[in-house]
Amino acid sequence: MSIAQEIKWPEDDYYGKLYDYYSLRIIVSGENDRISIGDKAKKYEEIVWGTAN
Repeated sequence: MSIAQEIKWPEDDYYGKLYDYYSLRIIVSGENDRISIGDKAKKYEEIVWGTAN
């Protein structure tokens, strides 16, 4: 079995294995240079979103 077959990928109700083991900061640039930042602590199940500008 390859590593790609072992990894559970993100789905509608699951973010993926990376989110299980690490606290992460997600930065997304959108329209009009608006930047959204999401924080996901490994002990919580949700991402908390905010904006940088």
